[in-house]
Amino acid sequence: MGSIHSHDYMDTDQIEGRVLVVGFGNSGCDLAVDAAQHRFDVSIAVRRGQLFQPKTLMGKPRSELSFLNELPREQQNMLMNVLIYASKGSAGDYPGLPTPETYDLDRQPPVVNDLLLYWIQHGRVKPVPGVADIEGKTVRFTDGTSDEYDTILWATGFNTRLPFLDDDLLEWEAGVPLRNAGEILPTTVEGLYFVGLCSPRGPQWPVYCAQSRLICEMLRTRAAGIDDLTARFARGAAPEARIDIIRHEWQADMDESWRRLSFIAPAEKAEKAA
Repeated sequence: MGSIHSHDYMDTDQIEGRVLVVGFGNSGCDLAVDAAQHRFDVSIAVRRGQLFQPKTLMGKPRSELSFLNELPREQQNMLMNVLIYASKGSAGDYPGLPTPETYDLDRQPPVVNDLLLYWIQHGRVKPVPGVADIEGKTVRFTDGTSDEYDTILWATGFNTRLPFLDDDLLEWEAGVPLRNAGEILPTTVEGLYFVGLCSPRGPQWPVYCAQSRLICEMLRTRAAGIDDLTARFARGAAPEARIDIIRHEWQADMDESWRRLSFIAPAEKAEKAA
């Protein structure tokens, strides 16, 4: 039986026969859709219910619905649930999908996919329970049923690796470097900055742009002779180990980082530069 992790997946030329996708996040859903659209017999293992979010609402990406961001967090969640139900219905409308464990969008990683639900409804993708055991081509599921597959696609997450840096340079927790200041600064090394070593929920390009702008200001500060920003931001801070971060929590961290950076008075910069 073929076995491929999503990291190594390129296209459907790598798979054959009956396909089982293990993992129900964004990568797993995309793999299942790709296989289904190429007319493979596809199952996807679903350990728990998940609230799907459409890529667009009222013809616009969710992030461009500015009125949502103007509401309090609880009202945002309530309105998004209404919009999701109006757009996609409920889990019961899709054969085999379990009911979501929660409808609080902050308490589950977002799964944004329209086509998986389409193919489930058309019988081209079959949800199955979590995997309990694998022997040869036979996969046994947590509900006691079993089936045979020719290819398993694993979408079970990623490990954080920075092969161009010595691991001992950084402080790690749960396999992830600890960071401060909007997940930009490591806790131990001056003059090192991270872009994209976090995934605040929602579109990612604005995250990279926002981090880059803050890094530019940090570089200007460093050029003025203040070269201990890592130490300054580490003092009194609780470093972040998460990659998946609720968007408004990350934004609050970014706002606070700009505020702290502004406390380095121009006079101090001028004194350092002199």
